[in-house]
Amino acid sequence: MEYGILVVESEDGQYQIIDAVDSVSEAKEHIGSYVNHGESCGCLAPDRFVIVRRDANGYYTRRELLY
Repeated sequence: MEYGILVVESEDGQYQIIDAVDSVSEAKEHIGSYVNHGESCGCLAPDRFVIVRRDANGYYTRRELLY
């Protein structure tokens, strides 16, 4: 079962979904790859990484800040 959805956000309100993740450690692996290759591939410059998780009703409303 997925842990949540990893999202990169910028201060100006833009965001980009990176991937669904099964754990915080998997999210950190994706973040490392994104930081190394993301901007050179035309991806959003990161200000913060967030895992968006489901609440008790199954909606993606819980936010867990990683960096």
